[in-house]
Parts: sequence; C-alpha cells; structure tokens
Amino acid sequence: MYRSGYQLKSDVDFDNAIIFHLIISITQQDMHIGSGYIKSHNSEVVTLADVTVSKELCEFKICL
Repeated sequence: MYRSGYQLKSDVDFDNAIIFHLIISITQQDMHIGSGYIKSHNSEVVTLADVTVSKELCEFKICL
C-alpha cells in the first residue's frame, strides 16, 4: 500500500495516514520541520501533536 517516501497529496492519503497510524515527515523548502502521526487535517492545514502546518507550503511523506 503506502511505502517509505510516498508523498501524501489527496485527502484520502491524509485520512489513510491517520487510520493506519503512519509516521510522516514534513519538509518546507527542503528543510525538515517535523515528523510524527497526523492528529487531524482539513483543506488548508495538517496538525501533528506539536505542530500545525500549511498543506500548500509543505511536503508530506511517509516514514517507515
């Protein structure tokens, strides 16, 4: 299904990351800004335990 390095793009990707408790890595302009489990998301932001970031400005990838 999802493999390490897979980039989350669609709402289904983010929903599945929550359902399957996948650890994600967040980067912005090639700089790592956080990683962990997604607590929630909407059309604009993704929230982890300690950070909320913009979907538009960041890249989200699966870590295994």
